[in-house]
Amino acid sequence: MLIYAATSSPSGMMTDSCDIHLVAAAKNGDHQAYAELCRRHSQRTLRTVLRITRNIADAEDTLQEALLKPYTHIGEFDGRSAFSSWLIRIAINAALVLLGKRRSQASASSGEN
Repeated sequence: MLIYAATSSPSGMMTDSCDIHLVAAAKNGDHQAYAELCRRHSQRTLRTVLRITRNIADAEDTLQEALLKPYTHIGEFDGRSAFSSWLIRIAINAALVLLGKRRSQASASSGEN
Protein backbone atom coordinates (compact mmCIF):
# COMPACT_ATOMS: atom_id res chain seq x y z
CA MET A 1 0.00 0.00 0.00
CA LEU A 2 1.97 2.99 -1.22
CA ILE A 3 0.48 6.25 -0.09
CA TYR A 4 1.78 9.41 -1.71
CA ALA A 5 -0.99 11.93 -1.32
CA ALA A 6 -0.32 14.41 1.40
CA THR A 7 -2.24 17.31 2.72
CA SER A 8 -0.49 20.30 4.08
CA SER A 9 -1.87 22.24 6.92
CA PRO A 10 -1.11 25.92 7.40
CA SER A 11 0.33 25.09 10.80
CA GLY A 12 2.59 22.19 11.68
CA MET A 13 1.27 22.45 15.23
CA MET A 14 -2.23 21.74 14.01
CA THR A 15 -1.00 18.65 12.18
CA ASP A 16 0.93 17.49 15.24
CA SER A 17 -2.10 17.87 17.51
CA CYS A 18 -4.27 15.98 15.01
CA ASP A 19 -1.57 13.32 14.84
CA ILE A 20 -1.74 12.91 18.61
CA HIS A 21 -5.42 12.02 18.35
CA LEU A 22 -4.80 9.69 15.40
CA VAL A 23 -1.97 7.93 17.26
CA ALA A 24 -4.22 7.47 20.29
CA ALA A 25 -6.92 6.00 18.07
CA ALA A 26 -4.39 3.75 16.32
CA LYS A 27 -3.16 2.51 19.70
CA ASN A 28 -6.77 1.54 20.40
CA GLY A 29 -6.91 -0.53 17.22
CA ASP A 30 -8.34 2.04 14.78
CA HIS A 31 -6.79 0.97 11.48
CA GLN A 32 -8.28 3.95 9.64
CA ALA A 33 -6.50 6.32 12.00
CA TYR A 34 -3.18 4.67 11.20
CA ALA A 35 -3.98 4.80 7.48
CA GLU A 36 -4.57 8.55 7.84
CA LEU A 37 -1.19 8.96 9.57
CA CYS A 38 0.42 7.10 6.65
CA ARG A 39 -1.41 9.26 4.12
CA ARG A 40 -0.27 12.43 5.86
CA HIS A 41 3.39 11.50 6.16
CA SER A 42 4.26 9.06 3.38
CA GLN A 43 5.18 11.64 0.73
CA ARG A 44 7.68 13.44 2.96
CA THR A 45 9.07 10.12 4.19
CA LEU A 46 9.49 8.87 0.63
CA ARG A 47 11.35 12.05 -0.35
CA THR A 48 13.64 11.63 2.64
CA VAL A 49 14.56 8.02 1.90
CA LEU A 50 14.90 8.73 -1.81
CA ARG A 51 17.63 11.26 -0.98
CA ILE A 52 19.43 8.48 0.89
CA THR A 53 18.90 5.54 -1.46
CA ARG A 54 18.95 7.50 -4.74
CA ASN A 55 16.78 4.76 -6.22
CA ILE A 56 12.98 4.94 -6.42
CA ALA A 57 12.44 1.18 -6.07
CA ASP A 58 14.64 1.04 -2.96
CA ALA A 59 12.96 4.16 -1.58
CA GLU A 60 9.50 2.66 -2.09
CA ASP A 61 10.57 -0.62 -0.43
CA THR A 62 12.04 1.34 2.45
CA LEU A 63 8.85 3.38 2.76
CA GLN A 64 6.78 0.20 2.98
CA GLU A 65 9.02 -1.14 5.72
CA ALA A 66 8.95 2.21 7.50
CA LEU A 67 5.14 2.30 7.44
CA LEU A 68 4.78 -1.27 8.66
CA LYS A 69 7.20 -1.09 11.59
CA PRO A 70 5.44 1.74 13.45
CA TYR A 71 2.12 0.02 12.81
CA THR A 72 3.29 -3.10 14.61
CA HIS A 73 4.97 -1.06 17.37
CA ILE A 74 2.48 1.80 17.77
CA GLY A 75 2.04 0.91 21.44
CA GLU A 76 5.70 1.78 22.01
CA PHE A 77 5.32 5.32 20.68
CA ASP A 78 5.54 7.50 23.77
CA GLY A 79 4.80 10.86 22.18
CA ARG A 80 8.05 12.57 23.23
CA SER A 81 8.43 13.57 19.59
CA ALA A 82 6.03 14.11 16.73
CA PHE A 83 4.77 10.96 15.04
CA SER A 84 6.26 12.24 11.78
CA SER A 85 9.70 12.51 13.40
CA TRP A 86 9.43 8.95 14.72
CA LEU A 87 8.33 7.64 11.32
CA ILE A 88 11.09 9.46 9.45
CA ARG A 89 13.74 8.25 11.91
CA ILE A 90 12.54 4.66 11.35
CA ALA A 91 12.64 5.23 7.58
CA ILE A 92 16.13 6.72 7.68
CA ASN A 93 17.39 3.79 9.74
CA ALA A 94 15.80 1.32 7.30
CA ALA A 95 17.39 3.13 4.33
CA LEU A 96 20.82 3.10 5.98
CA VAL A 97 20.51 -0.62 6.75
CA LEU A 98 19.58 -1.24 3.11
CA LEU A 99 22.62 0.72 1.91
CA GLY A 100 24.84 -1.20 4.30
CA LYS A 101 23.53 -4.49 2.93
CA ARG A 102 24.10 -3.31 -0.63
CA ARG A 103 27.67 -2.28 0.15
CA SER A 104 28.31 -5.57 1.87
CA GLN A 105 26.94 -7.50 -1.09
CA ALA A 106 29.00 -5.41 -3.51
CA SER A 107 32.15 -6.05 -1.47
CA ALA A 108 31.45 -9.77 -1.34
CA SER A 109 30.81 -10.02 -5.07
CA SER A 110 33.88 -7.97 -6.00
CA GLY A 111 36.02 -10.11 -3.68
CA GLU A 112 34.91 -13.28 -5.48
CA ASN A 113 36.55 -12.27 -8.77
